[in-house]
Amino acid sequence: MDGKPVSERQDPLEKLFVQSPAAAIDQGRQIAQESARYNMGGIQRNFNVPTTALFFLQPANLARFRFKKAGEDSIDGVAVWKVGYEETRKPTIIRTSAGKDMPLRGTLWIDPTDGRVFKTHMEIISEARLTSARPNSDPSGYGDLETRQQSGGAGALRRINTSASITVTYRLEPRFGLLVPSVMLETYEGPSLSQFSGEESATKINCRATCSGFKRFETSGRVVVQK
Repeated sequence: MDGKPVSERQDPLEKLFVQSPAAAIDQGRQIAQESARYNMGGIQRNFNVPTTALFFLQPANLARFRFKKAGEDSIDGVAVWKVGYEETRKPTIIRTSAGKDMPLRGTLWIDPTDGRVFKTHMEIISEARLTSARPNSDPSGYGDLETRQQSGGAGALRRINTSASITVTYRLEPRFGLLVPSVMLETYEGPSLSQFSGEESATKINCRATCSGFKRFETSGRVVVQK
């Protein structure tokens, strides 16, 4: 952050990868939460990982989506297909903390000759309830919807569109001969709760992340035959 290593950042994340909890789902959730600790802005999310969209192309997930060629393009001199996708199955891959489905859609820029992915775009559009102020009787800010809409009093709700958009471009890493994430652009729009006034307001967050310093992790072993 600001050109300096974030304190107490490395050890907790490394421990989650090295240790082997009994439940793999719990381990994955902890890794996602640890990765999201320093997200910019007040909108919570933990799916903003550069390679998330590549997960949709794994054989086990292909049937969850509808794919359609959306045109052709050129990236770094390579002719690619623009392939649109839309998630059609539920429960969806990404859900809110309350379990609400968040269907995905987006575009993939793919080399049709070998399947390399040069660029990905994913977006989620949904609806949220925005309160003008927290009612005194309900510290959570989410009281009875119909009563508050009819009264029009403090804490009356209105609906707003929320969105998340993530675009990642890839570049060739000569040391490995592989395409790796280069730049990730994020845009989020949604309600954010002020810790000072207790009021909610529509917030927009723009983020730009660059990726570098890639390392190849290797391991080795030997078989010892006891005599």
